[in-house]
Amino acid sequence: MAIAGFAVRSQPADLEAAAEFHAAVAEKLAPGEWESIVAELAAKSARVQAAFARLAAGEAGAEQELLAETFATRRRLRELSATTVPSELAVALAALGDTAADPCLRADAFSVALVGAGAGITDLAWELMHFLEPESVCLATAWVWNPDTETGALKLLLDEDYDLFGEDASASYGRLAFASGYVAHAARAAGMLGEGPLPFETDVLLAGVYGVYMGTVLAMRMTKEFNKILPPLGQLMRKLLGLRNGERS
Repeated sequence: MAIAGFAVRSQPADLEAAAEFHAAVAEKLAPGEWESIVAELAAKSARVQAAFARLAAGEAGAEQELLAETFATRRRLRELSATTVPSELAVALAALGDTAADPCLRADAFSVALVGAGAGITDLAWELMHFLEPESVCLATAWVWNPDTETGALKLLLDEDYDLFGEDASASYGRLAFASGYVAHAARAAGMLGEGPLPFETDVLLAGVYGVYMGTVLAMRMTKEFNKILPPLGQLMRKLLGLRNGERS
């Protein structure tokens, strides 16, 4: 399938796999739930943008608002507060919100500044940047693509021959962003996505793919009783996307 704006020589999407995952996701979601999650993501993006604006204006509490919006850190707010100096956190978040700077450089600087905060800091950076600039920065958290394990939702939707690794972090992100954008446009052209904002429709597809993948892996490796611990797909998707359960826009 040729997609406008994408080079014919490099079309990485595995549309057959995407269609199979999409069907599995649609089967497990309640009617209208996909659209509800898209709306919740749009509302989250608006809150993140507003919190960054308050942070830039020097308003107290904006840092905690941003941390509370993310999957990577929501359950670790007390730990983060105990291991980071508030002024350093504010400065790091403000730099992360500098939309004129390169996303990879911002993510790297944020991770270095908060290196003592432990796991999830890089995911925090990418999640916040995506919801600050959904049209410009793709979701690049570890469940979307983990270069260390070479796994993730996006990888499941790509041809095996497409290489997500570049010569450096910036080039690798460029390949990731290209693949994510191509999958998004191809999925919409194939009728898999709704009419909501494309970045959020794509987020929902990716979260659904990863949720189905998790359920399949658990079913193969664990007992039936253990599998019952896994939440319903819609709830799991919301967790991955850093949404509050039951939240509506």
